[in-house]
Amino acid sequence: MKLYQAIEAHLEWKKRLLDHIDGDLRLDPQVVGSDVECMLGKWIIENAETYGELPLFQKLQDEHIAFHRYAEEVALAALNNEDERAHALLHAEYNIMSKAIVRTLARMRQAIGPEE
Repeated sequence: MKLYQAIEAHLEWKKRLLDHIDGDLRLDPQVVGSDVECMLGKWIIENAETYGELPLFQKLQDEHIAFHRYAEEVALAALNNEDERAHALLHAEYNIMSKAIVRTLARMRQAIGPEE
């Protein structure tokens, strides 16, 4: 997987969570909360040996874990019919962490080259 694909896949999470809140899609909060199930999580695992010493890579790992914690909170709130809380989380903490990951991914792409 290339980093630009990770950015695209990451951005799709918001749509999935919105669909979950609206009842158009059912997500398992435990799966949503896992930072190793998604494309980016798999990329991080696969590249830990190569890039693990880079501060940007470590930052990405931390942000990615936090992102999935917030995504899980959104999914749980929606599952408990707390739609207002789910939307609030999605548009606050989740959104902030999502943007941070996209910025870090863009910086990683610059640091390691566009082919990654």
